[in-house]
Amino acid sequence: MNIAEIEDDLLENMNFDIPVNVERAERFILAARQWLAIRPESASSQSQSMSLDKQYVNDMLQEAKAIVEANTPTASGANPNVRFLGVGSSFR
Repeated sequence: MNIAEIEDDLLENMNFDIPVNVERAERFILAARQWLAIRPESASSQSQSMSLDKQYVNDMLQEAKAIVEANTPTASGANPNVRFLGVGSSFR
């Protein structure tokens, strides 16, 4: 996979939060990790130079991770954010 394909994946999956889409967030995480690992901070060619802000992609990566974690069921199949009312001995 080359950098152009990875960047296409980033752009295709960057709207993982509207509406929340866990599969798209997971694909974004994979592409973002690859992109951050191989993309240079800056590039120059004789009289032209370009600088990229990796922090923006890293921030989106953290947001995608949070969405996946918040929407992934536990081993028992229950969402970890769901709380159930327990009936104790003082219930009337």
